[in-house]
Amino acid sequence: LVEEAWAVILKNMGKYDPAKADFVNYIATIHSHELHDYVHDCRSCFHLSSDAKAKIAKIKKIQKSDLGRFGGEDQASIEELAKKCDMDADDVKHFLDADKATTSVLSLNRSSTDEDSDFIEMVIDEGAAFEELIESEYNMEVLLHLIETSLSDREAAVIKCKYGLKDGEFHSDDEVASLIGLNSRQHVNSILHSAYKKLKWALTGPRAA
Repeated sequence: LVEEAWAVILKNMGKYDPAKADFVNYIATIHSHELHDYVHDCRSCFHLSSDAKAKIAKIKKIQKSDLGRFGGEDQASIEELAKKCDMDADDVKHFLDADKATTSVLSLNRSSTDEDSDFIEMVIDEGAAFEELIESEYNMEVLLHLIETSLSDREAAVIKCKYGLKDGEFHSDDEVASLIGLNSRQHVNSILHSAYKKLKWALTGPRAA
């Protein structure tokens, strides 16, 4: 959601008229509309693996039995649920959070105390926002300038490869890892996260004023 917010800023900064409003109020108004629509759209983007659904069902079944046993006034703690489900407490919390999620969910396999555990990571797909950015010559010029001046060489390479600024084609995290020589999509995601933070600072920090 944070990455979507700064993408909205970048997309609309060329339309800003200082004679009509100060920049902070202008951006706040835009965010109130665009981010509301973004979150609403995300609610229909759930994807849980069958194994994850089974584990969530198991956890919730035990929760329900505890509510009945305690008369609806109490229920097992995360640690107690983990013991009853024969799972790690962090895994139980992660699955419960995923069950309550109202944003885009991507099912990934990630190693932990249980090698077969499915983890559900909350991720935001920035592709659509960046597609809008690169359609505007003004925004493209601003974006490329920020990439060249605000990011490390590796961060710039990942951003350009990911969003088609290098060869005109968008690439998945796996493809970016292969093309740039990184060891995993998680590594790509980590670099992207760092790049987004720097670009957000370049747009909203003191020097951007």
